[in-house]
Amino acid sequence: MHSMKPLSGKRVAVTRAPQQAADLCRRLSEVGASVVRCPTIQIDPPESYGALDAALSSIGDYTVMVLTSSNGSRAILRRLDELGIHTRELRGLQVAALGLATAQPLLDRGIRTTTGADAATSELLVERLSSLEDQRVLLPRSDIADQRLVQDLLAKGAAQVNDVEAYRTVPVPPPPQSRKELEVGVDAICFTSPSTVAGFQLMGPDWHDLASGALVVAIGPTTAAAATGAGIPDVVQARQRSTSGLVASLVEGLQA
Repeated sequence: MHSMKPLSGKRVAVTRAPQQAADLCRRLSEVGASVVRCPTIQIDPPESYGALDAALSSIGDYTVMVLTSSNGSRAILRRLDELGIHTRELRGLQVAALGLATAQPLLDRGIRTTTGADAATSELLVERLSSLEDQRVLLPRSDIADQRLVQDLLAKGAAQVNDVEAYRTVPVPPPPQSRKELEVGVDAICFTSPSTVAGFQLMGPDWHDLASGALVVAIGPTTAAAATGAGIPDVVQARQRSTSGLVASLVEGLQA
């Protein structure tokens, strides 16, 4: 007789954008969950590729590249391919990735990340970087990223930080069918960025009721702070800033 999977009978809402939700949905299905796709952000190209293309075309001018999200990693890899620049051009860089979820797309393409796969916050990532004295840092990320990271890198000694828009993060309300699924009820909701929390709130004044009674798990401290700040009580922060860490915390929380 087969043993029951840990999340059998549990409904879990996934707020990631459709193009980045597949891995999380698969892992949840593997542990028995019924996945409710509830995208609350969309990932769009930058308004212009000019600054990003210029940086990637002169990648040899940089000594460090810092990536803070899986979206940033995918955007860089996609644009390198479109420009015909081989990933071996990154071998001379110190590549720092915030958390395993950010590092994984790079590792899948054979790009070694030297720092940060186990870091939960950008502050920890900066702490773990070796000296940046006189280094030129490329920082490709979202259009709405916090500017504190730039200041932290400069304070670490970087001579220059090129903070370039690699993609745009747009909070959006989930589609009507997703809302209907939420109204039926879910056992858990997972948020993977502050923007996913913002998009969830766009459902209207009753958004809080749709989350009521559900276990809410956030992938990292910044996302957890956004959810708590929105008024969601008892937010659980994933032990590791990764898809596997998110799933493990969901299993632990729903079995408690």
